[in-house]
Amino acid sequence: MKYFSPEKCIVCENQYSGHGWNRECTKKYLFRDGDIALEAGYFEHYLDSVFVKTVIELPTSYGCPSKCKFCASSNIPGFYPLQPEEMMALFQSLYNAHQPRKKGPLLVSMTGIGDLFFNTRNVLDFLQLLSAYEGIQVTLSSCLWNRALLEQVTQLEPQSMIRKLQVTFVSDKPDILKDMIPVYADRPPNLREVIRFIKTSDKTYYRINYVLMKGINDASDDFQRLCDALAEVKDKVIVRISKLNETGATQRNHLSRADDGKAEELQKLLSSSGINSYVFCSKKNDHMNCGQLVTECPSPASNSSR
Repeated sequence: MKYFSPEKCIVCENQYSGHGWNRECTKKYLFRDGDIALEAGYFEHYLDSVFVKTVIELPTSYGCPSKCKFCASSNIPGFYPLQPEEMMALFQSLYNAHQPRKKGPLLVSMTGIGDLFFNTRNVLDFLQLLSAYEGIQVTLSSCLWNRALLEQVTQLEPQSMIRKLQVTFVSDKPDILKDMIPVYADRPPNLREVIRFIKTSDKTYYRINYVLMKGINDASDDFQRLCDALAEVKDKVIVRISKLNETGATQRNHLSRADDGKAEELQKLLSSSGINSYVFCSKKNDHMNCGQLVTECPSPASNSSR
């Protein structure tokens, strides 16, 4: 079994708008394997002072072929899919350092660098290794879900491991999609296929991650079309309205957060359509948030080398 020793641990605390929690104690670990710099996160979530859960966030690869224009990892050259043993080594490094199961619920979130679509077999093999640890749940994310991928994942045993299957959503407009997520030029998404699958599923663990961006998908008609698309699966999905985080990629591509009140406008419309949702954002930019990499941060809030 491969072993990774963290080169650096960056620590901070932040207030959040989240789902059932509003404060996060964050530790981002930097691991180096030759020229590759891998990041993994250890997060403790609290509702005010009450502990809610621990999250270990892992990458599925180094670099990502999706090249989403709002994600920091789009600037990483090349693509190296992690092997199951490498993902397990990263997990065990954080797990052994903190023993999170002694504190309460533990979620392993495969939402770091990479997309499940490009490394499916290795991720699923890693999850089989992970199933030896009792009581752990996982979140899996992709911007390229299709019926075949959903079928693969929903055959994972035990099914109780899955907490959320997250569908990244930017727009239903082909020109915007191909511009924001360049891989869509060769692999166009099919939201209708995903919705048809969800409709026939007996599970309710599906989450739509709506990445909200100014001038891209923040118009009232964008919001209405999302509600219309989700109407037939409204009892099986929850929408996470993610306010855009600043990255090197957002700066290069001149992307910015939607105006104040837009997230709440979308949430209100979803609610009136009978669709559960929540706004997801940090109260300050510490480069420890969704889509960001600490390697882009010139002066982290707190830095402790290991």
